Amino acid sequence: MIGKAHAEFQKCVTYTKKSAVGTRLLTQAQKHEKVPVSKLYTEVKTRFTSKFKYYADILQNRPAMRYMFGSLVADKYMDRLPSADAWRTAEVVVEALRYPATICYKTQDRGHWMLGDAVHRVVALHIEFRDECSTSREQAEVGDDRFLCLKYEMMKQVLTHLDPFLLSLKQFHAEKAHMFLSLALHPRYKGLSSVVGYLENNTEVAKALRDKYDNEVLIPMCIAYKKSNTPVSETTGEVVVTETNVASSKYADLEEEDDGADNEVDPAVESVRAELARFRKLKIPDPEKVKLCPWWKANAHLFPWCAPVARAISGIPGSQIENERIFSIAGLVVGLRRTKLSAESLDMIVHIFKNFPDDPLAGLTQIAGDESELVKKWAEYVSNPQEAMETFEKELEEADVLEYPSSQIIVCAVKLI
Repeated sequence: MIGKAHAEFQKCVTYTKKSAVGTRLLTQAQKHEKVPVSKLYTEVKTRFTSKFKYYADILQNRPAMRYMFGSLVADKYMDRLPSADAWRTAEVVVEALRYPATICYKTQDRGHWMLGDAVHRVVALHIEFRDECSTSREQAEVGDDRFLCLKYEMMKQVLTHLDPFLLSLKQFHAEKAHMFLSLALHPRYKGLSSVVGYLENNTEVAKALRDKYDNEVLIPMCIAYKKSNTPVSETTGEVVVTETNVASSKYADLEEEDDGADNEVDPAVESVRAELARFRKLKIPDPEKVKLCPWWKANAHLFPWCAPVARAISGIPGSQIENERIFSIAGLVVGLRRTKLSAESLDMIVHIFKNFPDDPLAGLTQIAGDESELVKKWAEYVSNPQEAMETFEKELEEADVLEYPSSQIIVCAVKLI
């Protein structure tokens, strides 16, 4: 059904794209029907958000397309007007995909998206969509309507696309353990309520899965990190024994023993288990306002074993959207007339563009004039350079984005301006 409707719509889209007359007539019809003037694009078959946008644009241009193929085009093209079943199919597809597509569009506008937040949102989307899919199936079975069956199939297809992403929340998967651990180590989601909901309220399975990830992935990672950061004497080359690495040294000794030996309980493992238990029992006031990376940085002294691993996992970006935007910015900066920028200069320019706070200085980019005018504006804005640099550095530290010395950034900004 979708294939037939898509073929009918594609004839219209192709005519408006590949024919100059078709493009002109579509614009004329859009203006006549007071529809926003826009082009029609084909969908990307592997993305359901693209499918949603394709059919949503088709429905938005329904009055214009009816007027165009009914009154403006030549007689031989009038048969390209889609049928009533095709329009109804488009309505069903848009209705079925509206919710997940809206969530995806809102996610794109968020910018930097941490992995834990992204996984939690996908789990919540899966749970809500699964319940709605179940309702649609019951309606389709009772009503015996082919369009209700189509809506159910579309929802089922979306769930099929989401399942591989959430596979590590249903069964143990060592290579995708970071997906589960991003929730388990998140101050806001550490109770794993979203995982329990995804497993259809099966608390026992969720706890067993958490214990398996703890024993086989998280605890070894914490201990390995502590071992790799154990201080070593530069003169003797021996490990410096401190209160924080005694357990790690003990763990290294136990690793060399035979696996079949009856070893005592590893104090390093017990230390990590105690920290995890303390973290999971910790009551966090107003968790909705918690910022993940700053929280672990501020509480690292309370969880010396877990904090480094938690910060490493929490820092994984949950979406490639922001990375792609940065690549686009770099591509625009390095044009045909700016091919000799060094990698360091390009990195600095992109960093300034993404992190420089909104202030009157931003208006300098709109000024058309010589360099003396820009310098004059800079002098008016910064009457005390030292105070300005200290304020700027403080703002960047609070935003947790400072990667370069503030003085270096400001000097580079002056040079660019």
